Amino acid sequence: MAERSFTAPKAGPIALDLHLSGGTASVLVSDRVTTASLTVTGTQADVDEAEPRNFGDQWTVRSTARGRSDNGGGVHNVISGGVQHGPVIQVVNAVSVSFGPGGMSVNGQPVSTGHHVSHTESAFHIEAVLPAGSSLNARTKSAGVDVKGLPDTITFSSNSGELTTDGARSLNADTVSGEVIVDGAVNDAEITTVSGSVSLNRTSMTGTVEATSASGRISIDAARGSVRAQTTSSRIKVHAVGPTNITATSISGNVKITKDDEVPVDDVQVNALSVSGKVSTPPGTSQRPRRPAGGLASPARGTSRWPFGRPRGPRR
Repeated sequence: MAERSFTAPKAGPIALDLHLSGGTASVLVSDRVTTASLTVTGTQADVDEAEPRNFGDQWTVRSTARGRSDNGGGVHNVISGGVQHGPVIQVVNAVSVSFGPGGMSVNGQPVSTGHHVSHTESAFHIEAVLPAGSSLNARTKSAGVDVKGLPDTITFSSNSGELTTDGARSLNADTVSGEVIVDGAVNDAEITTVSGSVSLNRTSMTGTVEATSASGRISIDAARGSVRAQTTSSRIKVHAVGPTNITATSISGNVKITKDDEVPVDDVQVNALSVSGKVSTPPGTSQRPRRPAGGLASPARGTSRWPFGRPRGPRR
C-alpha cells in the first residue's frame, strides 16, 4: 500500500475535478480549513498516476485505478498429470499454480489440501479536505463519492458509483445505476438516474428540486419550495414540512404525498398522477385526474409536465 499527500499552492476555495474509474473518494468541506489538501492511497502506480494537476483555482485528478479487485476463487479439484492433488483447494486471485517434486505451489507458496491462498490488490482511495466555498465535479465509472460538509456546488456523473452528501447549495447528479443520497439540506438540485434510487432529506423554501428515474424510487423526507419528481415504474414519496409546490408523475409507480399536520392544506400545492399506480395525497389538496382519458393529462396553465421516457445516462 502506497500513500502520497498533496497541498494546494495557495489558500482559499478551489474547484476539485475528479475523473475516476474505480475505488472510492471522500471529500470534507470545512470552514476550519484554509488550504486544500489531498491524500491518495493504493498501489504505487495508481498513486503516482493520481497526482493532482493545478490549474489556478482548480485541482484535477485523473485515475484509471480499478480499486480493490474482486476476490473471486472457489473450491476446485486440482489435477496434474492424471494425479489429483488433494480433494479440494481454494485459490483466490492466483497469479500462478505450479507442480513439482515437493507438491503444488500457488504464487510460489507450497500449499496442501484445503489451504487458502489470497492475492488482492490495494484499495484505491482519495481523501480530500477543502476550504468552505469549494466546489466538486466528479465523473466516475464505478467509484463512489462521499461528501461531508456543505460545498458550494456538486456535479456528479457516474455509471454505477454512489453519491452520498450532507448537502450543497446546488447539486447536479446523473447516473445509470448509482444511488444519490442527500442526508442534509439542498437548495437547487437536478438528479437523473436510470435505475438508481434518489433519497433527499431536506429541500429549501426558495429552491427547486427535480428528480427523474426510470426504475429507481424517489423519496423526499422534508420538502419545501418547488419539487418535481418523475418515474416510469417505481414509487415516489414526498413529505411536505412547509409551503411546497409538488409535481409527482409516474406511469406505473405509486405516488404518495404527505404533510406535517401543522402545515395548512393551502400551503401544499399538489399535481400528482400515475397512469396505473396508486395515488395518495393529503385530504383537501387538489390533484390531476389519476387515469385521464386519452393518455396523460395536459399541464395546468402556468405549470409544465415532464415527458415520460427513458432518462438520459451520464454524458459521454
